Amino acid sequence: MAPITPPPQADFAGDETTTSSHVRWIRNKVTQLLAEVRPRAVGLVDAFNFSDHFLGSCLGRFDGHVYEALWQAVQHNPLNGNWSARL
Repeated sequence: MAPITPPPQADFAGDETTTSSHVRWIRNKVTQLLAEVRPRAVGLVDAFNFSDHFLGSCLGRFDGHVYEALWQAVQHNPLNGNWSARL
């Protein structure tokens, strides 16, 4: 099965100056930078003060009702069919 998103090196496929060692360096650098950002990620996102409704998110809720909201979203998602008829 093909990946949904192209691998990172695909961004550089048309650039004949990019070598596999460049791609490895970039991948390592991205991993390093993500490790630095990760501990601050929640604070950075919360700083924008987007509401759960605006984000369309069931996770990371301010009210703490993650599982209830996730179950409700699953039940109302048309891709899941008619759950209420099955329960």
